[in-house]
Amino acid sequence: MAGARIDLDAARAARQEASGEGPVIVWGGQDYTLPAEIPFETAEELSRLEAAHAAENDVEATDAIIKAISSLLGAEQYERFAAGRPSVDDMAALVDGLSEAYGFEQPGESPASPAS
Repeated sequence: MAGARIDLDAARAARQEASGEGPVIVWGGQDYTLPAEIPFETAEELSRLEAAHAAENDVEATDAIIKAISSLLGAEQYERFAAGRPSVDDMAALVDGLSEAYGFEQPGESPASPAS
């Protein structure tokens, strides 16, 4: 008896066709193209960011942000991005923009309360 076949390639292709291109960051006059979906590695770092935020651990939170952005951009794009020396405020604006573009909640936010 043959086992079930789970075709992740087909599932991903269908999602990408439905969602289109990923977001683009503009920084220092250059465009940085992000994937249409958040990679699992990035999701892990965002979870670590949430935990660091809850523990009020700024050092761990900063490290998680750097690793999340690096995993989204990839090595070559991240090197160019970091060479522009983004400030803490730039990175906060980037996290805000990513939250909106990918539709996830930022650390410390709670879901909106349903209307009564």
